[in-house]
Amino acid sequence: MTKLGRIEVSPISPLDWEAVMRFNNLLTLAFILTLLFITIGDRVLPSPLNDASRNTRVSINNFLVGLFPDRKPKDPNRRTKEAIDELNQGNGQ
Repeated sequence: MTKLGRIEVSPISPLDWEAVMRFNNLLTLAFILTLLFITIGDRVLPSPLNDASRNTRVSINNFLVGLFPDRKPKDPNRRTKEAIDELNQGNGQ
């Protein structure tokens, strides 16, 4: 055990390190399987699961789209159109 200021720090034993690595491997595998389920699950899985995959993907998509508010794109020609309309009305057309 190593003393670091007032805190005693013990190094990770090899057995604990193996458990951490096993957990990381399982977490990585679960992440990859989740991505595959969401992306291609509706094409390769049987009926109840392909619906769940499609619904999950649609829900995630709607959530991400909902994060950004709708905005109206700027019309770069608005001032020009208004000026032309004013000129046309001023000329009696």
